[in-house]
Amino acid sequence: MTDTIFRVEHKTDGGGCYGSTRYGESDLLDAMQDEHNSDLHDHPCPQNDRGILRPINNNEFCGFESMESLNQWFMEEEITELQQCGYEVIELNDVEITAVGEKQVLVIKNAEKILKKEKILLDIAF
Repeated sequence: MTDTIFRVEHKTDGGGCYGSTRYGESDLLDAMQDEHNSDLHDHPCPQNDRGILRPINNNEFCGFESMESLNQWFMEEEITELQQCGYEVIELNDVEITAVGEKQVLVIKNAEKILKKEKILLDIAF
């Protein structure tokens, strides 16, 4: 299935805010990582998200099917602080969705398949 997704990723290399690579020091990033690993309801890891229920593969990354879903996951203050750490909200078009959970989707991490990437301005995101 190919579709459009929305994602928060670091502008230098596309790493997500829950990944193992950390970009700067932030209490928010630490708290988000802890919550992602322990919160089974509001911010589950893929293996705890109904519909996915498996670990993320090396060739996949997480995103959201809509800006509404992204905005339900992240508070505006979190997006603002993430932007201060170098993250941005982006839209990826024509991606291959491999799993759909209640809160997030998994997408193939293949630059050739990502035909269009656009930065979403904060004003539009909220």
